[in-house]
Amino acid sequence: VREIARAAGVSPSHVSYIFSGKRHPSLGVAQRIAKACGMGLQELVDLLDELKKRKHPPGRTATECS
Repeated sequence: VREIARAAGVSPSHVSYIFSGKRHPSLGVAQRIAKACGMGLQELVDLLDELKKRKHPPGRTATECS
């Protein structure tokens, strides 16, 4: 997380919040994180979407998953 944050020019906590779904990155931050991860922007968006689905499976509310 620290290496990604440093390469993207944001704090490690911001990166963690993005990957946990607690924050949504701006387009610029998303582009820099994608580049730092060695992937395209769409790949990052797809990854974040997949992580969100895993955290909150279909048919269950966020409170049921906590």
